[in-house]
Amino acid sequence: MRKYTLEIIVFICGMAVMVFELVGARVLAAFMGTSIIVWSGLIGVMLLALALGYWWGGKAADRRPDFKSFSAVIFIAAVFMGLTGIFKLPVLNFITKIIKDIRFGTVLASLVLFAPASFFLAAISPYAARLKLANLKQSGQTVGNLYAMSTAGSIFGTFLTGFVLVLYVGDTRIILLLSVLLFLCSLLAFSKKWMKAKVLLVVLLFAGQFGAAHLDKFFLPKNTVAVLNSQYGNIYISKQVLNYSDGTARPIVALSTDVNTVQSAMYTDRDNDLVIPYARVFRLAAHFNPGIKNALIIGGGAYSVPRDFIKRNSQAHIDVVEIDPKVTLAAKEYFSLTPDPRITTYNEDGRVFLNQNQKK
Repeated sequence: MRKYTLEIIVFICGMAVMVFELVGARVLAAFMGTSIIVWSGLIGVMLLALALGYWWGGKAADRRPDFKSFSAVIFIAAVFMGLTGIFKLPVLNFITKIIKDIRFGTVLASLVLFAPASFFLAAISPYAARLKLANLKQSGQTVGNLYAMSTAGSIFGTFLTGFVLVLYVGDTRIILLLSVLLFLCSLLAFSKKWMKAKVLLVVLLFAGQFGAAHLDKFFLPKNTVAVLNSQYGNIYISKQVLNYSDGTARPIVALSTDVNTVQSAMYTDRDNDLVIPYARVFRLAAHFNPGIKNALIIGGGAYSVPRDFIKRNSQAHIDVVEIDPKVTLAAKEYFSLTPDPRITTYNEDGRVFLNQNQKK
C-alpha cells in the first residue's frame, strides 16, 4: 500500500479538481446563471490558480522534499475546500449585492471561493513527483506516471460528477465530501503532523454531510421552504406575500432556479389568475387563433401557464416540454399540479423536441 501512496493521492486530488470545477459552475449558477460568461470566468480563474499552484508546488517541493510538508499542503487544500462548502452562499449573496456586472462578479466569486483550494490542489502533483524521484534515470517515466494518474482521476471525477453525484448528492455535500477525502489523503501522506486536528476535522465534515441541507437553508432567504437537487441545478421553492398598489396583499408560492428571482408562481389563497404579469401575454394566442385546438409551450415551471390555457380553452390540448423532470415533480408537490388528459408533458430538451416533432 505504501508503495503506491503517491499514486493514490494524486489520483484522488486529480479527481477533486474536476469535481470541484463542475460543482463550482452549479454553485455560481444559482446567483449568476449558466451563460458562457460564467463558465469563462470560472474556468479562467481556476486555470490561473492551477498554473500558480503548479509553479509554487515545484518550488516548495525542492525546498522541503519530505512527506511532512507534502501532507501539510494537502491539509491546507482540504481546509479551503471545506470553507468553500460552508460559506459559499453568504459570499455569493454579498458579491451579487455589491457587483452588478456579471463578468466581474463571476471572477471575484471564483477568486474567493474556488482559487485557494485549486491553488493547493495543483501543488500536489509536482510535490508528489519530487518525492517519487528516487532514480533520476527514470525521472521522465516517474513524472509521466504520476501525471497520468492525476489525469485519470480527473476523467473519473468528470464522469462521476456528471452521471452520478449531481443526480443524488447536493452541491454542499459534494464539496464537503471532497474536503473529507483530502483530509484522509493528508493522513495517508503523513499521519503524525496535526493528527488530532485532522481526525477532528474529518469527523466534523463527515457529520456535516447529514446537516448540509440545513446549512444551506441557514444562508438562504428566510421564506425558502425547499431546495430540490437536480442534474440541471438547484430548484428553490419559497413562500412570499405580494403587496399591490391598491393596498391588497396575496400569498404566493414561487419556483426559481436561482435565489434572486421568481420564475414561476401560484396564488395560494385562490388560484384565480396568473401571478407574473408578462405570462398573461400568452392569452393573446386565442385572439390570433380563435378556437385553438393544439398548443406547445417550452418550459413548464410551475405549470401555471398550461393550466391557465386549458381553463380558458375548454376544447384545447397543450404539450409541455420541460427539460428537468425535477421541475415537473416540484410542480406536482408544491403547486397542486394534477394529471390532466389535456396536458402532455415531455421531459426533454426543447430544441431536440422541435427537431424531432412532426406536429404543428
